[in-house]
Amino acid sequence: MLSARSLLNHSVIVSWLPEVLFAFHRIDPKLPLCFSHNFVPNRTKYLVQKIVYGDKNIRSFVGWCLTPFNRNLSNFLLNTSFFFDDYNRLEFPDNTEPALSPDSEHTLSTPVTGRLLEIILESRGFVCIQYKTIPENYKQLYQIAPGLIPYSINSKSEIEKFLVKIKPDYILCDVPALVSKSD
Repeated sequence: MLSARSLLNHSVIVSWLPEVLFAFHRIDPKLPLCFSHNFVPNRTKYLVQKIVYGDKNIRSFVGWCLTPFNRNLSNFLLNTSFFFDDYNRLEFPDNTEPALSPDSEHTLSTPVTGRLLEIILESRGFVCIQYKTIPENYKQLYQIAPGLIPYSINSKSEIEKFLVKIKPDYILCDVPALVSKSD
Protein backbone atom coordinates (compact mmCIF):
# COMPACT_ATOMS: atom_id res chain seq x y z
CA MET A 1 0.00 0.00 0.00
CA LEU A 2 2.73 2.50 0.90
CA SER A 3 4.61 1.68 -2.27
CA ALA A 4 1.49 1.77 -4.46
CA ARG A 5 0.69 5.25 -3.16
CA SER A 6 4.28 6.50 -3.49
CA LEU A 7 4.54 6.99 0.27
CA LEU A 8 7.67 4.94 1.00
CA ASN A 9 9.95 7.97 0.70
CA HIS A 10 7.77 9.75 3.26
CA SER A 11 7.45 6.92 5.78
CA VAL A 12 9.15 5.82 8.98
CA ILE A 13 8.24 2.43 10.44
CA VAL A 14 7.76 2.78 14.21
CA SER A 15 7.35 -0.11 16.63
CA TRP A 16 7.86 -1.05 20.27
CA LEU A 17 8.74 -4.59 19.13
CA PRO A 18 12.17 -5.41 17.67
CA GLU A 19 10.86 -8.36 15.66
CA VAL A 20 8.49 -6.03 13.78
CA LEU A 21 11.40 -3.78 12.83
CA PHE A 22 13.49 -6.81 11.78
CA ALA A 23 10.62 -8.03 9.59
CA PHE A 24 10.28 -4.64 7.85
CA HIS A 25 14.05 -4.47 7.42
CA ARG A 26 14.01 -7.84 5.64
CA ILE A 27 11.32 -6.48 3.28
CA ASP A 28 13.17 -3.24 2.49
CA PRO A 29 16.47 -2.36 4.22
CA LYS A 30 16.12 1.29 3.12
CA LEU A 31 12.87 1.90 5.03
CA PRO A 32 13.73 4.14 8.00
CA LEU A 33 13.00 2.31 11.25
CA CYS A 34 12.20 3.78 14.65
CA PHE A 35 12.40 1.76 17.85
CA SER A 36 10.09 3.30 20.42
CA HIS A 37 10.92 2.32 23.98
CA ASN A 38 11.25 3.37 27.58
CA PHE A 39 14.77 4.20 28.67
CA VAL A 40 15.40 3.62 32.38
CA PRO A 41 19.14 4.02 33.04
CA ASN A 42 18.70 3.85 36.83
CA ARG A 43 19.37 0.16 37.54
CA THR A 44 17.21 0.03 40.69
CA LYS A 45 14.18 1.58 38.97
CA TYR A 46 14.70 -0.72 36.01
CA LEU A 47 14.80 -3.86 38.18
CA VAL A 48 11.68 -2.83 40.12
CA GLN A 49 9.83 -2.22 36.85
CA LYS A 50 11.04 -5.53 35.46
CA ILE A 51 9.79 -7.40 38.55
CA VAL A 52 6.40 -5.64 38.76
CA TYR A 53 5.65 -5.31 35.03
CA GLY A 54 7.63 -8.27 33.73
CA ASP A 55 6.07 -10.97 35.89
CA LYS A 56 2.57 -11.61 34.54
CA ASN A 57 1.26 -12.85 37.92
CA ILE A 58 2.56 -9.84 39.87
CA ARG A 59 1.33 -7.43 37.17
CA SER A 60 -2.14 -9.05 37.18
CA PHE A 61 -2.32 -8.91 40.98
CA VAL A 62 -1.33 -5.22 41.05
CA GLY A 63 -3.74 -4.50 38.19
CA TRP A 64 -6.69 -6.13 39.96
CA CYS A 65 -5.82 -4.37 43.25
CA LEU A 66 -5.82 -1.00 41.49
CA THR A 67 -9.21 -1.51 39.81
CA PRO A 68 -11.34 0.25 42.47
CA PHE A 69 -8.92 3.19 42.67
CA ASN A 70 -7.67 3.77 39.13
CA ARG A 71 -9.47 1.83 36.40
CA ASN A 72 -7.30 3.31 33.59
CA LEU A 73 -4.03 2.23 35.21
CA SER A 74 -5.56 -1.13 36.09
CA ASN A 75 -6.63 -1.70 32.46
CA PHE A 76 -3.21 -0.61 31.24
CA LEU A 77 -1.45 -3.14 33.49
CA LEU A 78 -3.87 -5.93 32.66
CA ASN A 79 -3.83 -5.38 28.88
CA THR A 80 -0.26 -4.42 28.07
CA SER A 81 2.68 -6.70 27.34
CA PHE A 82 5.99 -5.52 28.79
CA PHE A 83 9.41 -6.41 27.37
CA PHE A 84 12.88 -5.67 28.76
CA ASP A 85 16.60 -5.65 27.81
CA ASP A 86 16.82 -9.38 27.20
CA TYR A 87 14.25 -9.02 24.41
CA ASN A 88 16.34 -6.36 22.66
CA ARG A 89 18.37 -8.69 20.45
CA LEU A 90 15.63 -11.04 19.32
CA GLU A 91 15.41 -10.99 15.57
CA PHE A 92 13.48 -14.25 15.46
CA PRO A 93 11.69 -14.58 18.83
CA ASP A 94 10.89 -18.30 18.48
CA ASN A 95 10.97 -19.01 22.22
CA THR A 96 8.99 -15.99 23.35
CA GLU A 97 5.30 -15.37 23.65
CA PRO A 98 4.19 -13.13 20.78
CA ALA A 99 2.64 -9.78 21.61
CA LEU A 100 -1.04 -10.72 21.63
CA SER A 101 -2.24 -7.75 23.65
CA PRO A 102 -3.29 -4.55 21.91
CA ASP A 103 -0.38 -2.64 23.41
CA SER A 104 3.16 -3.34 24.45
CA GLU A 105 5.89 -1.50 26.28
CA HIS A 106 9.57 -2.13 25.78
CA THR A 107 12.01 -0.96 28.46
CA LEU A 108 15.80 -0.82 28.20
CA SER A 109 18.32 0.02 30.90
CA THR A 110 21.01 0.83 28.31
CA PRO A 111 20.97 2.35 24.83
CA VAL A 112 19.91 0.11 21.95
CA THR A 113 22.64 -2.40 21.02
CA GLY A 114 23.44 -5.31 18.75
CA ARG A 115 21.70 -6.20 15.52
CA LEU A 116 18.72 -3.95 16.38
CA LEU A 117 21.02 -0.93 16.51
CA GLU A 118 22.69 -2.07 13.28
CA ILE A 119 19.43 -2.16 11.33
CA ILE A 120 18.31 1.19 12.78
CA LEU A 121 21.59 2.75 11.64
CA GLU A 122 21.51 0.95 8.26
CA SER A 123 18.04 2.35 7.64
CA ARG A 124 19.04 5.85 8.80
CA GLY A 125 16.44 5.41 11.48
CA PHE A 126 15.64 6.61 14.97
CA VAL A 127 15.02 5.76 18.57
CA CYS A 128 11.91 7.24 20.15
CA ILE A 129 12.05 7.77 23.92
CA GLN A 130 9.93 9.62 26.49
CA TYR A 131 11.71 12.96 26.73
CA LYS A 132 11.95 13.07 30.54
CA THR A 133 14.15 9.96 30.59
CA ILE A 134 16.73 11.08 28.02
CA PRO A 135 20.00 12.16 29.69
CA GLU A 136 21.95 15.08 28.18
CA ASN A 137 24.73 12.75 27.09
CA TYR A 138 22.40 10.23 25.40
CA LYS A 139 23.89 10.59 21.91
CA GLN A 140 27.41 10.23 23.37
CA LEU A 141 26.46 6.81 24.73
CA TYR A 142 26.81 5.52 21.16
CA GLN A 143 29.82 5.32 18.86
CA ILE A 144 27.41 6.22 16.06
CA ALA A 145 24.13 7.57 17.39
CA PRO A 146 20.81 6.87 15.69
CA GLY A 147 18.41 9.74 15.14
CA LEU A 148 16.56 10.76 18.29
CA ILE A 149 12.84 11.47 18.61
CA PRO A 150 11.64 12.43 22.08
CA TYR A 151 7.95 11.86 22.66
CA SER A 152 5.26 13.52 24.79
CA ILE A 153 6.82 16.96 25.06
CA ASN A 154 3.56 18.80 25.55
CA SER A 155 4.31 22.33 26.67
CA LYS A 156 6.21 25.23 25.16
CA SER A 157 8.46 25.55 28.22
CA GLU A 158 9.33 21.84 28.18
CA ILE A 159 10.16 21.98 24.46
CA GLU A 160 12.41 25.00 25.00
CA LYS A 161 14.18 23.38 27.99
CA PHE A 162 14.70 20.16 26.05
CA LEU A 163 16.10 21.95 23.00
CA VAL A 164 18.75 23.59 25.20
CA LYS A 165 19.72 20.13 26.50
CA ILE A 166 19.54 18.07 23.29
CA LYS A 167 18.91 18.82 19.61
CA PRO A 168 16.56 16.03 18.47
CA ASP A 169 15.83 15.10 14.87
CA TYR A 170 12.07 15.39 15.45
CA ILE A 171 9.74 15.94 18.40
CA LEU A 172 6.49 14.10 19.04
CA CYS A 173 3.94 16.33 20.71
CA ASP A 174 0.36 15.55 21.72
CA VAL A 175 -0.82 19.18 21.78
CA PRO A 176 -2.00 20.48 18.39
CA ALA A 177 -1.96 24.11 19.55
CA LEU A 178 1.84 23.97 19.99
CA VAL A 179 2.28 23.00 16.35
CA SER A 180 0.23 25.90 15.04
CA LYS A 181 1.70 28.67 17.19
CA SER A 182 4.02 31.03 15.39
CA ASP A 183 5.81 32.57 18.40
